[in-house]
Amino acid sequence: TRLNSLVEHHGELSGMSELNALLDELKLIERQRAFARQVFNQAVSQYNEALQQFPTRILAGLYGFAEARSL
Repeated sequence: TRLNSLVEHHGELSGMSELNALLDELKLIERQRAFARQVFNQAVSQYNEALQQFPTRILAGLYGFAEARSL
């Protein structure tokens, strides 16, 4: 976000095609990171729900499995 505002503020930077390509790549990476975080959080939620069910709860306690934290 800060990089985008810097590019917009300096007009000569916005005309550089290499910079625009890098900005597009950064946007793609950010979307991929957000998607990966969503998938991870869903997996953590499913794991934590499984830990609360019988008999998993007993076995998890015996083997030291604990609830996970989402991002």
